[in-house]
Amino acid sequence: MTQKGKFIIIEGTDGSGKTTQLEELKDYLETQGTTVKVIDFPQYEEFWGSMVGRFLSGEFGKLEDVNPYIIAPAYMLDQATQSKNIIEWINKGYIVLSNRYVTSSMAHQTCKFSNTEEQNKFLSWLTEAAYNHIGLIKEDITIVLSADPKISKELAQQSKHRKTNYTRGIDIAEDHESHISDSAHMYKSLCERFDTWHLIDCMNDSKIDSIENIHKKIVALITDIL
Repeated sequence: MTQKGKFIIIEGTDGSGKTTQLEELKDYLETQGTTVKVIDFPQYEEFWGSMVGRFLSGEFGKLEDVNPYIIAPAYMLDQATQSKNIIEWINKGYIVLSNRYVTSSMAHQTCKFSNTEEQNKFLSWLTEAAYNHIGLIKEDITIVLSADPKISKELAQQSKHRKTNYTRGIDIAEDHESHISDSAHMYKSLCERFDTWHLIDCMNDSKIDSIENIHKKIVALITDIL
């Protein structure tokens, strides 16, 4: 009988090195003889992902103008389009690595609410909607890369690899300084709240730590679940 695979999410603020570390982890796992599948959200060229892209380009208004209850379903439906593939891969025993997931909305959308009561209310609604109603598969572990928000913004401004026709240049989340800080704090809070969330400190003094050092921390985290 084939052992079930694992679903690993790489999270963090924009510019924290998610894509780089996902590729590093993929290469490492493949050297260990593991079959790995990689997925990246949002999928801007797909139907629901294009709606997310339009939101991030500012078409629907400023970041603070769009209610999280309105935009979060677009993210979840984008992720749901890949649920069949993810489940199939996991059932075949593959390791599935995802750059962002519903876990992103749990940080980036929840932090828009100003008080804890509203944050908890939204987080409960989002979890119910994602896993029980839309039917997203539950992740096994969420690894959050944590970097100084100011440095994250600088790195996000340099990053062009995720940009499409919908998100040329810096999107409205990457260009919103208080949101970068708020989402960073929310990621830390969620890591304290959920057992399957783990924070990786990517800083070394006042600079981003080396790719190799961050990668070693990630490998140490996932060893227990593989």
